Amino acid sequence: MFKFNKNKFILIFAFLVFAAGAILRLIYLGHRPGLYFDEVLYGLDSYSVLKTGRDVYGHLLPLAFQSSGYYPPLYPYLLAPFLAVFGLWPWVVRLPAALAGISTLVLIYLLGQELSPKSKLFAITSLFILAFLPWHIHLTRIAFLAGFGIPFLLGGVYLFLKGAKNSFYYFLGTLAMAASLEAHYGYKLLAPLIFAGLVILNFKKMRQNKAILALMAVIWLVTIGILAVSYSKYNTNFRVTELINTNPISITQEYLKAFSPNFLFIRGDVNRLTNPFGAGQLPWVMLPFILIGLIGYLKQTNTTKFIIASFLLITPVPSALAGLGEHAVRNSPMIIAFVFLAALGVEFLINIKKWPRIILLVIALGAFILVWQTIFRMQYLFGEYSAQYGNLWGNTQRQAINFAENSKVENKVFIDSYNVMLSYFAFEKQVAPNEVQTTTLHPTEFGSIPAKKIDGAYFLSGEQGLGKDYLSKFPANTLVVDTLFFEKYPNLKIFQSSDGLRFGFLQIE
Repeated sequence: MFKFNKNKFILIFAFLVFAAGAILRLIYLGHRPGLYFDEVLYGLDSYSVLKTGRDVYGHLLPLAFQSSGYYPPLYPYLLAPFLAVFGLWPWVVRLPAALAGISTLVLIYLLGQELSPKSKLFAITSLFILAFLPWHIHLTRIAFLAGFGIPFLLGGVYLFLKGAKNSFYYFLGTLAMAASLEAHYGYKLLAPLIFAGLVILNFKKMRQNKAILALMAVIWLVTIGILAVSYSKYNTNFRVTELINTNPISITQEYLKAFSPNFLFIRGDVNRLTNPFGAGQLPWVMLPFILIGLIGYLKQTNTTKFIIASFLLITPVPSALAGLGEHAVRNSPMIIAFVFLAALGVEFLINIKKWPRIILLVIALGAFILVWQTIFRMQYLFGEYSAQYGNLWGNTQRQAINFAENSKVENKVFIDSYNVMLSYFAFEKQVAPNEVQTTTLHPTEFGSIPAKKIDGAYFLSGEQGLGKDYLSKFPANTLVVDTLFFEKYPNLKIFQSSDGLRFGFLQIE
């Protein structure tokens, strides 16, 4: 006779949910949508370090990468081994981000078990919600650095809590949390504050092992040293100095926007690159469970309360300082708090003794709606969205490059701005890193206009204006392609693709 095994069923269900979440983060990874500009730069920088030990600007093993505003180094360095194995391809550039998202599914389940050891419901519910949450799915399908940092911080918290049984986990947890500082600038505030809070909550146990405390101190001293070098050598301090004149009132207003119904449930981030669905960051179906979860939150341990409150309340501060309170990527660590609160809401309802069938039906209906909405949104993302918003993801640049490559002319000229076209060209053509470094550091001329030359193509900076007669300076048998400023120059012809992408061009005979 068949005997129902509850623990086995939970494990199988957890595996199926995990598998579904992994598939949603890996399917069509490289081209639906295509790489946006920052991702191209991550790939070029990482590939350059892999092949030459220097980034595209020639910095030797940099601690901050100049190409995209001196961004932190963790992603390109961890990307390099994948490029060494698989090569420079769009899906490879995104693979570390997708794996980070998949690992977050594992970590939220493990942390859920650690926070609620007497019941697996909290952990399995957290896993289910995160696996099918569109905000997190998109966040980890794209190489967004803030999303990439979540598993390092979340893993650090989990390992830190494990330190109660084995103090060596304190060391590993500290290492993971310190690493998150090199993933995205927002973690430079969030990670140290969470670490400090956990130390205060667990200090009675930690002080018994002075060797571990010393190792933890060394980790943070090394981390601070790396940050100090980054600020002094790589100009990363500009991200701090640009906030000096920020109005405290506007900071508060931006901070509160992160908690507004408009951002969370109605409109979401207005940038369709960071919020492709054009809807609230959280599905409406989560709202009642989150509100009920606030009741369950009051009954949790101090450690659980601190962890949820930290992810919820500290995360929006850096984004608010930058004047971007409704930013889906920078505020992404808030996802952890909302998932835990919704899971607490489910757990609270399950523990109500009255109307068990009705409660189970409500929870099942909520789960069905979440999955159905996610499937609908992913269909939109892979289909209509990728076609309609392809200009956000480099489709115009790629089409312009293919257009130029199919033209049999002697000279190919791209009107550029901040190396956008040059970077896409170098990536698509897989130009050798040495050549990318040379053209970046040693510009040339074309038609007496400053230019950068790479693989036989010229790139002219157009953000300051080239003058109305700039075409007269070019020799015959030249093709000019302009994806950025072509509407300013009536002499250019307009190319428009079937999906509405437009750019200017002119072949000089």
